[in-house]
Amino acid sequence: MSQAFDPTPLQEQPGDGAMPPSGAWGGWSVPQNPAEVLEAARRLSKKGKLPGFEAGTEPGVLFTFGAFGAPIDYRVSAVASQSSPGTRIAFHARATRRVPVIFGIITLVSIWPGAPITDSLVRSYFTSYDYPSWVTWAWYFPITVLPMPFMLWRMVRNSRRSAYEHCVESIAIIRAALDG
Repeated sequence: MSQAFDPTPLQEQPGDGAMPPSGAWGGWSVPQNPAEVLEAARRLSKKGKLPGFEAGTEPGVLFTFGAFGAPIDYRVSAVASQSSPGTRIAFHARATRRVPVIFGIITLVSIWPGAPITDSLVRSYFTSYDYPSWVTWAWYFPITVLPMPFMLWRMVRNSRRSAYEHCVESIAIIRAALDG
């Protein structure tokens, strides 16, 4: 009989029930061998219950699947190791790079054109504004660039939390299929 799913990571975590900062996002031992675990996950993906399923291509990785965050998604890898009897499965997650790269490019492309546009708008609406352009830029850049680290930190934190919740749901579905 398999052990109960433990959504906490395989390493020590604070006792507040918080999501793990890194490492494994859960795991348990099952009596099946790795091929049976992979086949069960493949069946789940064909039913639409395991989004983004791909058979493992790296050594030790049985399969990967998607965990949806908002806006950053994660790839979760099911890493198998032999245990007696059966297989020990640990789930590790890694953020995809597509959304952060797109966000960075859009941010960089939109901040600089905003400075001359803002300067032009201020001059159009306030005819008494007769300062050089660098004065506009001196207040424009701090109000647009300084909040970025805080926004990014919050975006990453919220994405990680929602991806973790989705991962726990997906792992529970896998566990139910294996306990069958």
